[in-house]
Amino acid sequence: MLIAASVLPAAAATDPTKWGKTFCSSLEKWAKTFDEGATDLQSSVGSDTTPAQAKAVIVAFLGDATDTTSAFGDAVRAAGAPKVKNGAEIQSVIVEGIAGVEALLGSITTQAGQLPTTDATTFRTAAQPILTQLDGASAPFEDAMDEVGSIKGSKQLQKAMKKTKACKFLTG
Repeated sequence: MLIAASVLPAAAATDPTKWGKTFCSSLEKWAKTFDEGATDLQSSVGSDTTPAQAKAVIVAFLGDATDTTSAFGDAVRAAGAPKVKNGAEIQSVIVEGIAGVEALLGSITTQAGQLPTTDATTFRTAAQPILTQLDGASAPFEDAMDEVGSIKGSKQLQKAMKKTKACKFLTG
C-alpha cells in the first residue's frame, strides 16, 4: 500500500489564468463587502442612532465580513496552487494572510458583542478602539500579498492574471 501511494501523482496544479479568475472574483467580493460595510457603518452609526442600534449594525457588519473572509479563504484553498514556480508557497502565504484576517475579525467581533449600550458616551468610547482595529483588519492579507511579491513565480502569476477579465479591477 505504501508503494502504491508513493507512485500516485501529486494533485495537479491549477492553470494560473483559471486560478487568477477564482482569486480575483473572490477578492473583489471580499473587498466590496468591506467597502459597503464601512459605508453602512458610517451612515448607520450617527448621532440619532441609539447605542443598541449602533452595536447591532457593527455586529452585523462583522458577521458579514467574517463570512465573506471565510468564503474568500475557502475559494483560494479550493482553487489549488497556481501552476507557476512556487505556486504552492504562493497559495499558502495568501491563505495564511486570509486566516490572519479571520482571526482578527473574530477578536473584534468578541469585543463588539461586549459593547455597553446603556449610555451613548460610554458606547462611543468603548467602540472607538474596535473601529480603529477594524480599519486595520486587512493588514494580515496585505502583508501576505507583499510577501507573495517576493516569491519567485509571482511575476508569472501576475502576467496570467493580467489576461484574466476578473482581475481587471486589480491590473487596470
